[in-house]
Amino acid sequence: SLTESAETLKAQYDLMDNPYIGCAPRGMPYQMTTPYPFEFGRRGNDIVLISELYDAERVIHMNTEPSATEPYSLLGYSVGRWEGNTLVVETDRIDAPYFYGDGTPQSRAIKLVERFELNEAEDRLDYSLTANDPETFREPEHFTKYWAWRPGVGREPYNCVD
Repeated sequence: SLTESAETLKAQYDLMDNPYIGCAPRGMPYQMTTPYPFEFGRRGNDIVLISELYDAERVIHMNTEPSATEPYSLLGYSVGRWEGNTLVVETDRIDAPYFYGDGTPQSRAIKLVERFELNEAEDRLDYSLTANDPETFREPEHFTKYWAWRPGVGREPYNCVD
């Protein structure tokens, strides 16, 4: 549930002010609600998650400590580690105005923990997200979803036109 101040901000939200209606990219964690294809790649020791939505590239810094000097950005600063076959990603330093497109605000205090795990048949990627933003939520919010692998479907250029 939302804090009182977040409820007030959400009630004042005007859908016509939605920055996500046009071609402006989404911030985290809203970016991860995409139905569009994405892929994981490597860049040195790091993992790069490339989404078709807005052609967004998230770098997941592996074997790295969180950085207090990285600038805030829409996608934040992500640090990953493996727990068995599960990729665990912790993200902070996010500067995005909304948690998702219904006007739910989020603050720069938000911290995310994501878990990505392939099922045994390797045709489904299970995803869980825990969002902790004490300025927005009374307690951490938890979400789950999955993406199914479709042979022959790949990431395409987004080519957004307002």
